[in-house]
Amino acid sequence: MDKNKASIRKRIFAYLIDRLIVIIPLFVFMIIGIFFKSHYWYGIDWKLIIVSIFITQIFSFIYILFKDALFDGRSIGKKVFNIQVINSDKKHCSIANSLLILLWLSQFLQL
Repeated sequence: MDKNKASIRKRIFAYLIDRLIVIIPLFVFMIIGIFFKSHYWYGIDWKLIIVSIFITQIFSFIYILFKDALFDGRSIGKKVFNIQVINSDKKHCSIANSLLILLWLSQFLQL
């Protein structure tokens, strides 16, 4: 194993932090929607919750897709653990690299 590679533990915890960044806004939108509709108008507006989930999912998709490219190979979770994504030429991850990774994953996962 190359001594410059991050440990699996650091990678997993960085991933979990990135997932929390994506999940927390979803819960915030849902709680706000449920609180305002149930507290003031005595009913839950499911349309508001669905729109909130949709907006949050768009944010999540953009963040997950470009998280490494926009911050010089470091997502917020990776910054916490001082690790970064580089290619074989020791260059930072670019937007093109992120798109290629997404294309590869979509073929691999049959999305």
